[in-house]
Amino acid sequence: MVRYNVSSHLVYPIEEFRNFVEFLDGVDYELLKKLSHQVWEATGTPQEPRDWRRPSRWIPQLRADGSLDDETSDLAARLHKVGFNPRHWTYELARIAVRHDFIDNTSGMCRVTQRGRSFAQGDKDATDAYLIENGIVAVLGFLYEESGPAREELISKWGRWINTEGGRNVESRGVLWEGVRSRIDNVLIPLGYARKEGVPRRYFITEPGAQKVEALRLIDTPDREGTRHDIAVGSLLDIGAGLGYQARREPTLRDMLPAGRQASVTGRVYNKKLDVLWKTNLPLVGEIRIPIEVQAKGSITDLLARLKIVAPYSHYMIVASDETQIAEIDEYIKAQGEEKVFKDKIIFLTFEEVSEIRSHVTGISSKLKPAYGEEQETSP
Repeated sequence: MVRYNVSSHLVYPIEEFRNFVEFLDGVDYELLKKLSHQVWEATGTPQEPRDWRRPSRWIPQLRADGSLDDETSDLAARLHKVGFNPRHWTYELARIAVRHDFIDNTSGMCRVTQRGRSFAQGDKDATDAYLIENGIVAVLGFLYEESGPAREELISKWGRWINTEGGRNVESRGVLWEGVRSRIDNVLIPLGYARKEGVPRRYFITEPGAQKVEALRLIDTPDREGTRHDIAVGSLLDIGAGLGYQARREPTLRDMLPAGRQASVTGRVYNKKLDVLWKTNLPLVGEIRIPIEVQAKGSITDLLARLKIVAPYSHYMIVASDETQIAEIDEYIKAQGEEKVFKDKIIFLTFEEVSEIRSHVTGISSKLKPAYGEEQETSP
C-alpha cells in the first residue's frame, strides 16, 4: 500500500533539492535550525521589508548588526556559495529531507543516507518513490486522465486528493494552486513528464509522462496483467474518441453485425464480447467498424475465433499486446492458414505504441479548445 509523505503544500525544484540533500551531509542540524530562526527574526516590518534577493549583501549586513552570529553567518555564506539563498533553503527543507529518509540527523549532524544519495544522483527508484509520496504522480495522473486541464480544474482535482489520500487539510484555493503549480513547474516539467502552453494556460502530459503513470500503476498492483489490460483499453477508448469515432467499451459480437442481421442471429457465441469498438459513418462509404482486442493474458485461439467471426464486417481490426504475444498471434494465423481472413485488416500495436499514440492524439485534440473560456492564470 502506498504511504504518502506530503511534508509541504509545495515542492521545490527537484534538481536544486537534490543538490541541497548533498549539501546537508556534514551540516550541524541544530545550527541550521538556528540560522533559519535568526533569518526569520530579521525579516523586517511591513513598512520596511528586507530585500532578500542578494545574499551577498544581506548576509554581511545581518552579521554586522548582530542578527546572525559568526557560526550562522558562516553557514549562510556556505549555502550561498553553492547557489542557495539561505532565506529560502532552510531548516524546514532539511526537515523534509529527514522525513523522506534522505538525511539521518540522529547524531545531531546531518548525514546523507543511501536512499538520499540515490535520490541526489537521480536514481529512478528513489525518484519514483519521492514522486509518489509527495502526490506528484497524483498530479501527473490528472493530466493523464484529462488532456489539457486548466487552473480551476486542477485546483478541484488536487483539493479532493490532498484532503483525502494526501492526509492534509487545505481549503484555500490559493494554497491549493500553489501546490499544483509547484509540482508541475518544479518537478514534472523539468523531468520531461509534462508541458504547459496556451491562453488560458493548459497543462499536458508528455509521452514519457504517460509511460511513467502506466509503469507506476503496474507496480502498485498485484494483478499486473489485468491492470495493463485496463490501461490499454482506457487508452484505446481515448484514442478512438480523439480521432472522432464513437468509442465503445465491451461490445458484443452481435453489435458488430449490420443492423439488419443482428436480430436474425442466435446462439450464445454472439453474446461474447470484444474489448473496444470504434464506429463511425462516412458519406458514400457507410458504417465503419473497427473492433479492438487487448491481449494481456488469456487464450489466443479464442481471441482469433472472435475476430474471425467479425472480420467480414470490419474495416480494420486492432490487436494490442506485447511483442512476444504479437509474434505468437502471427504464428497462429499463419499455422492455421488464415492469412486471407485477416489480410489488409489486422493491425498489431504494442502496449508502448498504444501509449505513444494516445499521447499524440490527446495532445492534438486538446489544442483545439477555444481560448478565453476560463479564468486566466495570475500566479507566476
